[in-house]
Amino acid sequence: MSPSESNQQRADAALRCIAALYHERQCILRRCEHTPFHRRAPLLTRLYRLDEALAHAHEERRRACAGAPPAPTYYNPLQPVSMWEETVAAIRSDYRYGMSRLKLAEKYNLSIQQIRRIVQGQRPTRRTSTRLTAVQIQEVRQRYAVHQNQRGIIQELARAFQVSRSTISSIVQPRQATQCRKRRRCPKRTRGTSA
Repeated sequence: MSPSESNQQRADAALRCIAALYHERQCILRRCEHTPFHRRAPLLTRLYRLDEALAHAHEERRRACAGAPPAPTYYNPLQPVSMWEETVAAIRSDYRYGMSRLKLAEKYNLSIQQIRRIVQGQRPTRRTSTRLTAVQIQEVRQRYAVHQNQRGIIQELARAFQVSRSTISSIVQPRQATQCRKRRRCPKRTRGTSA
């Protein structure tokens, strides 16, 4: 079997797994709607496990389509690596296995220039801010809607999407527009003049 056929089989298997996981996730979400709050803990735990499995399946499909090897067992897509050196090592490993710079930039949410410096062995500069795409913003809102009663969910989402907590808060808790009160114009006080 050629490598391209093997990668295609991996991608197809990952796609079937994604479809099955999404179906189970929708069923659990429907059950949550009709379950009292004090009995939702097992369902929410299962939803979190499904989110992890979905992230792994999406990652496997991306790697199969790019011709890269499977992700290591310690890799967790929902918990981005905290050490920048590990991220650099993963980028260089994916590049050696044939992943293009454009796909690496999309996967790790970095610029093409940073990817170029990393794969050429130069010292990259770590980016401190991340802009979320429309798909990521929608995913943040969906996950917050499911786990909004969980303690520390905003910090967990901020860690997962590598943004600040204020960014997550502005996404899930938009400020309501308030009408500005017009200032009353008081008559100017004039000093009394002597006759």
